[in-house]
Amino acid sequence: MRQRFGRLYLLFLFGMLAAFVLSACNLGAGDTEATLTPAPSATGVAPTRTLLPDGAIPTQAFVTVTPPQFPTLSQATSVAVFPTAQLPPVQPTSTPVPVSIIILSPVPGNIASGNVQVLGSAIHPNFLQYRLEYGPDPNPSNLWFPITSVIQQPVLNGSLGIWNTNTAASPDGVYQLRLRVFLRDGRQEITTAGNIHIRNQQPTPQPTNTQTIPRPIAAFTQDRTSGNAPLVIRFSNLSQGQISSYSWEFGDTGNSNQANPVHTYQSPGVYTVTLRVTGPGGTANVSRQINVTSPSAPVASFNVNPTSGEAPLTVTFTNTTTGSYTTSLWDFGDGETSTSNSPSHTFDDVGTYNVILQVIGPGGTAQAVRQITVENPQVPAPVAGFTPSVTSGNVPLTVTFGNTTTGETTMFLWDFDGDGITDSTDKDPTYVFQNPGTFEVLLTALGPGGQSSTTASITASQPVNA
Repeated sequence: MRQRFGRLYLLFLFGMLAAFVLSACNLGAGDTEATLTPAPSATGVAPTRTLLPDGAIPTQAFVTVTPPQFPTLSQATSVAVFPTAQLPPVQPTSTPVPVSIIILSPVPGNIASGNVQVLGSAIHPNFLQYRLEYGPDPNPSNLWFPITSVIQQPVLNGSLGIWNTNTAASPDGVYQLRLRVFLRDGRQEITTAGNIHIRNQQPTPQPTNTQTIPRPIAAFTQDRTSGNAPLVIRFSNLSQGQISSYSWEFGDTGNSNQANPVHTYQSPGVYTVTLRVTGPGGTANVSRQINVTSPSAPVASFNVNPTSGEAPLTVTFTNTTTGSYTTSLWDFGDGETSTSNSPSHTFDDVGTYNVILQVIGPGGTAQAVRQITVENPQVPAPVAGFTPSVTSGNVPLTVTFGNTTTGETTMFLWDFDGDGITDSTDKDPTYVFQNPGTFEVLLTALGPGGQSSTTASITASQPVNA
């Protein structure tokens, strides 16, 4: 009896094992694939077919969602929060890291169903991590649903993630993809791809042999990313592909349709610049941020050469103000002013003058003060000199003295006979020597700068009787 029960138990185990093997075989025979099918349009976008990787769980190609509606706000995030991640170490490289933040597939107008592989690039020299999201198109409530978790590996022209379009959160309709790349300095680079049709409730049309026109790749750079207002930025277009139009939005209500525009930001703030390029293959856009700061007030200063001297004194002023300023106002303290940046000025009168420089800039006003001293001129002493008409002769000897004194002189003192008594104060006197002898004639010249003296010998002789 016990042996019979053992045989029955073994037969039961073999039967269960056989059923399990058959079920596994049937499951493997049902592999599915996701398809991207272009919507009927004049552009003729070529289809994209992406097979599920080996070993992936097959999904049903079509589902019925009743009624179709977008998820409520509680099911999505409307504010992008910067994900936390430990910064990976920067690896040295001899090749510059490119900037490419682009969704290459699916493209606008594609019809998607099942699991869709999203192709593109998420690479930047300051790359930290990226996230792939989707939302309705249009998206007035700014609702976004995650396709991938935060990925810390950059991608160049490869797979960004798998989008499962066959969920209750994504009923048939028109959607857009959003690729957010988080940078090490806290900024984000964002690109989107819209007008993607999800159709899981009807068979996907078979692909045609229409040639694909690639969607353009939007890219640009600028000569600076920050600075004081007013800030002039020159944008350089680096977009690739067939492009028929450019659309720039500078984030301050300004816009342009030029390929390489120049824009001035008048007010401080953080502005998001978006370039949208359109061509036969579709539309692409890319965004970057500009940080405009408030300018600080200038710091007024200037040099003086010289700072003192005799009147009239000419002084050169050199403006050494730092910071941004547009106007220089000079007050020389003697009633004269100037608006030159580095003027010269002559002080005619003796005195002490406070020279004020006021500078005005977008960040405010500042001033600096220097003192100038103008002194009385130093007048040199006169140089006394004279020439006698004769230097010798018989008495009575008449001599006329021609004054050759130079310099500013106020008085002349003549002593003809050497007795120390002034005999004349004339400039060019005449004197008669009555007595014979040799006389040292002394002239002293006086002026504001001092005095000086000079002498000459005169010989008067007794006449010889015949």
